[in-house]
Amino acid sequence: MKVVLSLLIAHTFALISPGPDLALIIKNSLTKDKYLAYFTALGFAAGVAIHLIYCFAGLGILLETSPQILNYITYLGCAYLVYLAINCFRFKEQEISIDKSKNHGRLAAFKEGFITNIFNGKAALFFVGLISSSFTSLNTMWQKVVIFAGMTFVTFLWFALVANFLTIAPIKEKFLQFQRPFHWLLGLIFLCLSLTLLIK
Repeated sequence: MKVVLSLLIAHTFALISPGPDLALIIKNSLTKDKYLAYFTALGFAAGVAIHLIYCFAGLGILLETSPQILNYITYLGCAYLVYLAINCFRFKEQEISIDKSKNHGRLAAFKEGFITNIFNGKAALFFVGLISSSFTSLNTMWQKVVIFAGMTFVTFLWFALVANFLTIAPIKEKFLQFQRPFHWLLGLIFLCLSLTLLIK
């Protein structure tokens, strides 16, 4: 039980640290609405689920022993962050439109979250290191189920709470007054995150 709790606590602290996921949920919460931001959070949770599945299946050892594979994942993640940055720089104020009834909007928000998380080399390295270091202690199925359910749920919950906070009316109204500077700032953040992943 101690191992399970320690893994969940470590994951929670990793979630609240700044990174691509946090930058994306801020962007989608302020430029869209909290419902679409929830789908972005679901995308993050789905990405975490994939990381856990390959770690539990023993494929994490492959990433650990084959740095090239992890490098390819990191390069793809960096390319996607650059793509997000370019979209921020190309932003025009009339582009903001909130339409939570369209399924393609929900799917796009989910895909953004999923791709950002799954191709985050830093996240992959975190899960490989975290699970691999405790792999011998995770000898029962219930432990793996609790970790899987706990980590995916906490991921969604944290980013949903961030979305809820950022879509409070006064915060949203303040953002609408500074849309262009905000998008340029986010674009720079995405570029910096991309460079950080490459350097590490």
